[in-house]
Amino acid sequence: MLTTYDIRPKIKLIIESLFQIYNKRGELVDFKFNNVQDLINNQFISNPNELRGNIVKARQFGVSTLIMAWFLVECMSHYCRCVMLAHDKDHTEKLLRRAQMMLKHLKGPQPEITRMNENEIGFRKTDASFYIGTAGSKTFGRSDVITHLHCSAIAFWKDPATLLGGLLPAVPHDSGIVVKESTGNGWGTWHQRDFYNALTGSSRDLSIFLPFQIFPDYQSSIKDDSFTLTDEEVILINKYNLLPPQLQWRREKIEELQGDVITFQQEYPMTIEDAFRLTGGALLNP
Repeated sequence: MLTTYDIRPKIKLIIESLFQIYNKRGELVDFKFNNVQDLINNQFISNPNELRGNIVKARQFGVSTLIMAWFLVECMSHYCRCVMLAHDKDHTEKLLRRAQMMLKHLKGPQPEITRMNENEIGFRKTDASFYIGTAGSKTFGRSDVITHLHCSAIAFWKDPATLLGGLLPAVPHDSGIVVKESTGNGWGTWHQRDFYNALTGSSRDLSIFLPFQIFPDYQSSIKDDSFTLTDEEVILINKYNLLPPQLQWRREKIEELQGDVITFQQEYPMTIEDAFRLTGGALLNP
């Protein structure tokens, strides 16, 4: 059987060969990495020596789908115990349905499933299991081992410090994989401090920041020649090299948020400072 050290350098090829997903238009298509997924793979997943990743990002980049596909490959390849935790029941149910769909539309032989209930998928050939649940809904005992842990939207967990205090001892220190990912949720929070520790090299985590402007989908067409830049947009072009279609998309999103620029910056940050600005603070001195 393959080990995680065999799988990780080849994970893009394996995922793109095996999985199909529904795109945003509701079409079933082959799983092809977008540029953000490529970045995460190149910086973190494909390097077996990186065990802990800490990702702050803009919304809807497909990060959870990428981690899920990776964990499913691990479960189908060798014994492991993968755990993916969301911040509430609704998101947990969505993640479970996504995993079931990815297995249903798998290209090639279907894995033999020993159990598939409201939280767990078991794999007969490898004895592996994939638990998908809500943070805090299950206490993992001292005898449990978690080989792969994904903390989804961790900034919105009710008490991440306490919950991780119970989870991380179940993850082998020298081989267990932990992925934390979320949009920001304010300055002075546990999540902000945790990411700052990773950013400054004060923790084991590899810090990855993913701003909205790197994602090519976040652009809108400009309908006429009357597009006039505001003073703020001129600054954004000069400072961040934003293109007019990106500015148009930004305008439309802020309009959807009823003009709330601060919330836009949290949900779709351009900088780390934006990601943690909701309560008025800034992570780094400009």
